[in-house]
Amino acid sequence: MRDKESRGTQASAAAGSAPVGESVFSDKLIAYLARFPLEQLAPRGVTGTIKVWAPNNVLCVDINERITRVFYKLVTEGFLSSPVMDRTQFMGFVDLMDLLHFTLDLFDEAKVQPTEEALDIFFKQTEKFVDAHVSDVLKKDAASFHPVQAGYSMLQAMTLMAQTGIHRIPVVDENHTIIGICTQSMIISILSQAINLFGDSRDLPMSALHESLSDNVYSVQEDTKVLDAFKLMREKNVLGLAVVNNDGSLIDNLSIRDLRGIGTNASRWKRLFDSVGTYKAQLRQEFSQQTPAKPITCKSSDTIATVLSLMDDGNIHRVFEVEEQNGKLIPKHVISQIDLIRFIVNKSGLPVGRTGSMSSSSSASSSSSSPM
Repeated sequence: MRDKESRGTQASAAAGSAPVGESVFSDKLIAYLARFPLEQLAPRGVTGTIKVWAPNNVLCVDINERITRVFYKLVTEGFLSSPVMDRTQFMGFVDLMDLLHFTLDLFDEAKVQPTEEALDIFFKQTEKFVDAHVSDVLKKDAASFHPVQAGYSMLQAMTLMAQTGIHRIPVVDENHTIIGICTQSMIISILSQAINLFGDSRDLPMSALHESLSDNVYSVQEDTKVLDAFKLMREKNVLGLAVVNNDGSLIDNLSIRDLRGIGTNASRWKRLFDSVGTYKAQLRQEFSQQTPAKPITCKSSDTIATVLSLMDDGNIHRVFEVEEQNGKLIPKHVISQIDLIRFIVNKSGLPVGRTGSMSSSSSASSSSSSPM
C-alpha cells in the first residue's frame, strides 16, 4: 500500500492535475474512478415509456419541441433535465428550473392575483406557455454545459463538477452527437455501490464537511403560498427549501422537482396559490412512489457511507443535517450531492474551485444540487 502522499499524487495524475494535497481515500477507490468511462452511462427513466434517443438510450428533446411536451417527458420519467438536440447536434440542456423561471415570469408580467376569476382570464388570454418552444427557454450561455468526448473518466467528471458546480456532463462523439450523460445522481449511486473501496474513509462523519458548508438553510413555513416558495428558490438560486413549523422544526421540504404538481400541461397552475402543506399532500397522493413521506435527515455524526446510501436509495438530491433541541429537529446544514462530490475530490488531493454553482437549499456560493 502506498503512503498518503503517493495517493495524492496518483489522484492528481488521474485527473490530469498537479498534486495539491494528501488523499484520505484509498488507492482502490481513486483507481476505480479514474478507469470508469463516462460513455457507459445513460439516465434511466421511472416508466421507460418515453421514446429515447437511439441508439444510445438517452432521452432528448428537439430544440423546436413545445415546452409543454418537454414538461410531460420530464415529469413522466422523473428527470430534472434533458439534452436538447438540433437534428443530431447537441445544443445544451433544458431543465425544470428553466421552466420554473419561464412560468414565474408569466405570472409577474400578468400581475396575476390569487382569485379563480383572475386565473381563468389569465389562462384564456395568454398562450405563451402553451405556444413556447425549447428554443425560447434554452440557456444561451455555453458555460452552462461542458461536453466531453468518450474516454473521459468518472474522476475527471467529479473534478469538473466540483470546480464548476454543473449538474450534468454530456458525452459527445466527434460529430457533437450525444452518446451518454453523467449526472451528479449517477455519481452518487456509483460511489454508494463502491463503498467497500472507501476503506476507513467510509466512516468519516458529516461534521468533516462543515468547513465547506454554508450555515444558511433557506426555509419556508407550511402555510407559505407555493408560488412565493418557488419565487424564493429563484431569488436565492437554490433547488430546494426546508419547510418548518412555527418552532423552526423541520417538517418537510419543497424542491424544484415538486413543480410537477401543476400538471404536465400546466393545467393545475391554480395550485401555485395553495399552501406548501396542501400542495405537498396532493403530491404525495399523485406521486406516492416519487415523493418521500418526510424530509431525509442525518446527524453530524452520521457517516459518509450512510448519507451516500440515503441519497442513492431514493434518488435524493439533498439531506438535511439536523440537531435535536427539546424534541425539535432544527435544520443546521444542507448536504447536497455536489457537496459530497466536492468533498471527495478535495480530500483526494485534487484542486477544487467554485465558480457560481447553484445550490440545493443553502447559499448558492457554497453548495449545489444535482438533477438530471
